[in-house]
Amino acid sequence: MFPVRQPWLCKALGCYDCCIRCIGAVPYPSLVATLLCYAGMALFCGCGHEALTQTEVLVETYFARNVQDYVVMASFIKYFQYVIYGLASFFFLYGILLLAEGFYTTSAVKQTFG
Repeated sequence: MFPVRQPWLCKALGCYDCCIRCIGAVPYPSLVATLLCYAGMALFCGCGHEALTQTEVLVETYFARNVQDYVVMASFIKYFQYVIYGLASFFFLYGILLLAEGFYTTSAVKQTFG
């Protein structure tokens, strides 16, 4: 990584060169993008779940005239909550895939361009 002309300096540094090489290979933009993706998905899932729960309460309190209508609406809201959980798991796997791609391309670009 860095030129060393004194052989005693290599022994004094120890694993410094290895650590610098490893830290230099971390794709920081991909890492930040992955964290932002996870934070956005957590906000989306949390807010969506809470909004659907409160919608169910509003429908039950103010708009349900008979029990059968409320049961249909409650099951419909539950299905949407499951869709939100499915989206969360998909985006979790997608974030891992993008982060792995970022690590792979960062090492390839650094080998090519130095």
